[in-house]
Amino acid sequence: MVITVAGFLGLCTLLLLWPGLVILHVAKIEELVWPDSLEWAVLFINGIVGVVISNLLWLWSVFYHRFHLYQLLIDYFLTICQC
Repeated sequence: MVITVAGFLGLCTLLLLWPGLVILHVAKIEELVWPDSLEWAVLFINGIVGVVISNLLWLWSVFYHRFHLYQLLIDYFLTICQC
């Protein structure tokens, strides 16, 4: 369900936001410019920190806590099965 909502959000952004921005740019209401080199660097660092490092930390936490998670799930399902 969450993946479907996120996909539709991206689709609506692609189909509604960007054409609207192009129309505003052509009408000289909103000026669209490419980022300069400093802004590209900030975007790149944000992408690396936000995606790569956060995913590595998440993966590390899953491996670190996996035994405890499995133990909790086993205890939970054994409790349900005994009813």
